[in-house]
Amino acid sequence: TPPHCVQDTEGAELHPALARDKSDLIIRKGTQASVESYSAFGDCEYGSQENTGLETMLRKANVSSVFVTGLATDACVSFTSKDAAR
Repeated sequence: TPPHCVQDTEGAELHPALARDKSDLIIRKGTQASVESYSAFGDCEYGSQENTGLETMLRKANVSSVFVTGLATDACVSFTSKDAAR
């Protein structure tokens, strides 16, 4: 199996059956190899080196509920959920 979530690899691609035309935004995270990036909101030092813009987009759209899914519930899903609750 390919590595998952490694930029520019097969494992980072969205499933071809996913209706991407229905997406308002696709968040790219983990773009700096030297920084651990678990949260969809930014790196582990949230805001210090990478900020994905997700928080700004959600606030502008007055989003009050966020549902987070993913493969790694102990890492990416957990960090994203905690940041969303802030």
